[in-house]
Amino acid sequence: MFFIRLIFIVSFTLFNIIGYSQDKYVISGNVLDQNLDSLEYGDVIVRDFKDSTLVQFTYVDSGYFRLDPINEGIYQIEIICLGFKTFSMVTTLNQDTMLNLQLSAAATMLDAVEVTSTKNMITSQHGNLKIDVGNSILSSQANIMDMLSLLPKLQVITDGESITIIGKGSPLIYLGNQQISMDHLRSIPLEDIQEVEIINNPSAKYEATGRSVLLITLKKKRSDGIKASVTENLSRRRRTNNYAGLNTSLKTKALEIRANLNYNQLNHWESNTSQFELLDQNAFTEYLAFAIGDRTQFIYGGGFYYQFDDGSYLSANANLRAQKDLIPVNTNSTIQLDNEVDIVDTYLDQLGHRNYITSNLNYNKDLKKIRGNLFIGTQYSGFQNDLTGDIFNNINDTELIPAQYRRQDYQIGVFAARVDFEKKISDKHSAETGFSFTDANAQALIDFEFFDPIANLKSDYDYQENYYAGYIQSTGQLNPLTYSAGIRIESNHIKSGFANVDTLLVSSGQTTFFPKLSISIPFNENKSIAFNYGKTISRPGYRDASSITVFINPLVEFSGNVGLRPAITQEASLVLQLINQSFTLSYVNRDNPIFLSVDYNDDQTSVIMSLQNFNKESGFNLEWTSPINYKFWTVTNTVSVFLNKIEDDNGVYFDAKPFLYYYSNHRFKLSSTANIGLNFWGMTKRYLGIFERNPLFTLNGSFSKTLFEKFTFTLNLNDVFRGLNYEEIYTINRIGSQSTFFADAQAVSISLRYTFGKEWKSAYKNKDVDDNLNRIK
Repeated sequence: MFFIRLIFIVSFTLFNIIGYSQDKYVISGNVLDQNLDSLEYGDVIVRDFKDSTLVQFTYVDSGYFRLDPINEGIYQIEIICLGFKTFSMVTTLNQDTMLNLQLSAAATMLDAVEVTSTKNMITSQHGNLKIDVGNSILSSQANIMDMLSLLPKLQVITDGESITIIGKGSPLIYLGNQQISMDHLRSIPLEDIQEVEIINNPSAKYEATGRSVLLITLKKKRSDGIKASVTENLSRRRRTNNYAGLNTSLKTKALEIRANLNYNQLNHWESNTSQFELLDQNAFTEYLAFAIGDRTQFIYGGGFYYQFDDGSYLSANANLRAQKDLIPVNTNSTIQLDNEVDIVDTYLDQLGHRNYITSNLNYNKDLKKIRGNLFIGTQYSGFQNDLTGDIFNNINDTELIPAQYRRQDYQIGVFAARVDFEKKISDKHSAETGFSFTDANAQALIDFEFFDPIANLKSDYDYQENYYAGYIQSTGQLNPLTYSAGIRIESNHIKSGFANVDTLLVSSGQTTFFPKLSISIPFNENKSIAFNYGKTISRPGYRDASSITVFINPLVEFSGNVGLRPAITQEASLVLQLINQSFTLSYVNRDNPIFLSVDYNDDQTSVIMSLQNFNKESGFNLEWTSPINYKFWTVTNTVSVFLNKIEDDNGVYFDAKPFLYYYSNHRFKLSSTANIGLNFWGMTKRYLGIFERNPLFTLNGSFSKTLFEKFTFTLNLNDVFRGLNYEEIYTINRIGSQSTFFADAQAVSISLRYTFGKEWKSAYKNKDVDDNLNRIK
């Protein structure tokens, strides 16, 4: 702690002593033709006037472009649009500049000439990755989740319920400056997305639950009108799945309205196998489980945005996801107790309903007179999962006998509110502060009937959590460095227990400080070194900390863990940026990390699989990211070397060894309307102290063709070699475990998308104010 405090004291002292910083300014503009109509596409190139070195590159999209801040100086700007004369100008940049440009048509139109860009769709800056979706083959994927699964270090669970970043865990998800939920993310039309950024060292403004942020930026549309798109995707995995969607937008003057409707008919397939050896009970079991059935999803979304003046608006948004699961589970087990061995076939006939809703109301006021901005927002989110099931066992190939009937009902409601205030102190410095509040109430009802012997188990588990947070942050430029420094304070109070028991099972309160610091020192326009430090927290999901259980076989169950504690992470990194290549060295230390574990319950005489807190996780990561451009071929390569060590007093520990993660993404632009994509990634075998995990490799391919400007056909091949089966070996609590989770990732899919209507600039801004949205699932 002394070291951390010393960094902050020295940093803030420097901020007050140094009074000069190099100014940076933004260049943006509108690009029109002779008839003053917006040009849809084009390239914007900025070069240093002295030596013509490339400074920045961006795209014209629907007649508009905006460059990242550039140092004060003299620059040459080129605008290149197909069918028009190249525009070139020299400008002295000493203030934010807005250009209104009118391009002239080229004298001769060459039908046989195709213009291709060598701009790589993935760029790396200070350890963060920025992915251009709108102008790449990524926009031709079937849906947003399929697109995200192709990004570096980002893994999407097969059914799209969650996403993780390798080495970082689950990221916070933001739409612009607005946090959103997974359900909201799935409802965003892929064709509306311009770019995705993976922020690996978020500032204090972002919730402390995020070691990383997935930032989504929408395309800019500039005029009034209506737009709609219809998508249809037919995907063949182990079974056939169908996805259909309709997205509409209407804008007239200050009012914008959006709505979406998605219907998914899925043929679910899931399988896993495990072996458990109980070293103290002279017992052994192994099983192979298959869950195969039908899943129907309806996703509805809508909202409005009303702009009072430039920067001030009122908005509201609502999203609803209704899901019905008719998915029976078949489990084949071998159970050995002492010297007796039984072969058990278990059939679970279950029906489940899941409903998720989130709604919010936002007000934003631009305080121009004091160079400030005020945001106020409220939000309500709710989730309900009702699951019923009949369990039958066939022991030693006799007959299928009823064993249990189970009904479980889990529901949660969360209300949240927040206030954020930002003030620009000078052209070089700004300050931000904010406060948020969350109140969560959950209930888990269990009603079990046992038939041999006859018994009944009922429980009513109630959970309440209050969460308060506040932050203050300063950002700016101090010659030659740029900085961001802040601190976040979060306090949460939990009360939980069974309704028929007077004593609370959990009654705790915790207040934690989360400092954040980022300092970047440039050598020149394209070379820099940056230091980052952050402290974060990983809280268990509300449902993970409940009493909900899942039957596996007569000896094994999966259960929630009401005693889960949050994990605290401290992380430091050093990032070297050399032109377009990035080198990152980072160290992470986590207390109370959460992993899937097993234990033996003497009262129930069964093996319980559940999430558990381990003692510690620590490790180093060395990463290199490099984009390569050659004519119509662009490549992005990422290579990471990890050395991670997971420790626990109840586990058998082996030496941790380094492992390799590699990622390569290739794009071949055959013409202005046709693209081929090739993507592969993998990891070598991982020795993580307690856990031993298998190597992984996956290969994906795609072909996309646009016809008549509005119709897009895409063929996708995912996990061609079916290489995403996850194996894990470990020994803990005197139980040896070996498990394999079979992923349903191999797929052949055909996607059709038709877009019609008139595009416009979307001012739509709607902010999810609940900091804990990722905990509802």
